Amino acid sequence: YVAGRLSRVAGLSPIIGELLTGVLLGPEVLNIIPYAGKKSNNNHIIWNDHDLLNIWGETGTIGVTLMIMESGMHVKFEKMFLIWKESLGVEILGTLLPVVSGMLCIELLVPGSMYPSGFAAGIALAPTSVGIAIKLLEENEQMNTMPGQTILAAAFLDDIFSLILLVIMINISSDHFTAASIILPTIEAFAYVGVAALLAKKVMPRLVPRAVHFVKLQSMATLQPRDELQLSLMIVLLVGCAIIGAIIGSHLLGAFVAGL
Repeated sequence: YVAGRLSRVAGLSPIIGELLTGVLLGPEVLNIIPYAGKKSNNNHIIWNDHDLLNIWGETGTIGVTLMIMESGMHVKFEKMFLIWKESLGVEILGTLLPVVSGMLCIELLVPGSMYPSGFAAGIALAPTSVGIAIKLLEENEQMNTMPGQTILAAAFLDDIFSLILLVIMINISSDHFTAASIILPTIEAFAYVGVAALLAKKVMPRLVPRAVHFVKLQSMATLQPRDELQLSLMIVLLVGCAIIGAIIGSHLLGAFVAGL
């Protein structure tokens, strides 16, 4: 937080200071966070011969899940329809170029490793950080401009395609790899997002307000019971959608759907 404030004073985005702080505290510099990286017991905690959950890894997983959900919450369907052609072009380049460049870089560094190692590296590079994009656009008051919406729409589509690539990669790495293990999850993922978009547009705006406004307001309450109900419904929806996404291939796909 302090580094972010100092970055703002210096005329930079707070994200710069926050990222640098993470690098400094991480395993490659000060290495003061226990079990945060490869220099700390291979990122695992062993206790009485049991492999325990890594609290930093689990916290990071929760953070990424919430960030992906937030990216889905910022989708505006009306503007998406207006600029889908431009966004699709940006998205295709934004997904394919990192995948191809990742494969080529790995091949140059380690000949013969273009697949599957290079493919995995390319998929890791493909997703757009929607959270950072949103933050930067808000800082510069560009969120509702056409270029801003084009960037956001491309980032959302890029995340969808990247998550589907992740699902494909997970299926490729399994012991039961077949053509169906790639084709079926791809169809399922697109269908899942399509159904979610339909529900988000037609069903949820009518269903949720009725459920929430069924609870009466309380004049003396600091936190309204209807707000607690809405938060509870959001958590239940996130968990449910994440489970379905995990069955298809990745819980992050479910998190994006929950955000929609």
